[in-house]
Amino acid sequence: MKYFKEYYTREELNELVTWFDERMDRLPQQLVIDDTCTSSDLPKTVRALCKLAGRQHLDVCFSGYFSQLFTIRERLQAQGME
Repeated sequence: MKYFKEYYTREELNELVTWFDERMDRLPQQLVIDDTCTSSDLPKTVRALCKLAGRQHLDVCFSGYFSQLFTIRERLQAQGME
C-alpha cells in the first residue's frame, strides 16, 4: 500500500474527505482500485470510508482503510478526475 502509515493527521483526513465530498456525484459506479481490490459500488464504498475517517477518535487499526481512500483518489486522478 503506497499510502499506508500508522497514523494519519486529522488535517490529512479532513482534506481527503473534502476532496471526495466535492466529487461524490461524479464517482464511477465501479473502480478497479488496485491489483487485488475492486469496488462494484464505489460511491457506497467511499461514503463508508469517509464516514469512518470523520470519527473523532482515530486508531491505528483503521489506517488500512484510510490508505485505501488515498489509493482510490490516486486512481481517480489518474483517470482524469480533478
